[in-house]
Amino acid sequence: MSYATFTYDSLSNALQRHMEDDFTDFTIEIPTLIGLAETRLLRDLDLTIFDVTDSSVTTQVSVDQVTKPANTIALQWVRIFTNNLEPRSLDWLLDYGIDTDHATPRFYAEESETTFRVAPVPDQVYPVQMRINKRPLGLSASNQTTWLSTKTGDVLFAACMAEAEMFARALDEYGVWTQRYAELLGQAKIEHRDLTRRSYRVEFSQPALMTLTQPQGRTR
Repeated sequence: MSYATFTYDSLSNALQRHMEDDFTDFTIEIPTLIGLAETRLLRDLDLTIFDVTDSSVTTQVSVDQVTKPANTIALQWVRIFTNNLEPRSLDWLLDYGIDTDHATPRFYAEESETTFRVAPVPDQVYPVQMRINKRPLGLSASNQTTWLSTKTGDVLFAACMAEAEMFARALDEYGVWTQRYAELLGQAKIEHRDLTRRSYRVEFSQPALMTLTQPQGRTR
């Protein structure tokens, strides 16, 4: 198991030492590089400890687009009333919504980092409950430690070095640190396997499948 831990200050200093670069054009980018590395690691680990249930969002009448809560990394499920919306591909959803009447949404599809779409198009305002993988507060001068920096410090450092080498356009070194990151990531997934997401959504990529769930009386 890995015992490497970092604070924001010690990680920043380690990056400067390993990059042998204390010039301003690099040091001012360190917060951004650390943030990019944290996002990469959060997505790749996909741990349930960063999941939260959010009820702050509602639909809008005749609008099929819904804004995700701030700092959402991924949707796990979406619910309206007591009904779980079924996940579909975006193409499937847009095709389905062309000629359906407005009603309570039954399906959803992720559209971007900040929005998702629902179908049928909402006929009224509905409260939306969702389970999301949410980006936690990251490392900064005012937030010296995080779960990632204390539990997966070695992986985080490798991710930071990959980002730093990419910033420096040192592609050979970037490849070395990317490989090192992948190796450490695999170890971290084993170490934290009890926190790793175990369920996966089934995605439907073919709009033709809508005939399996289309409302009664609907024709093409």
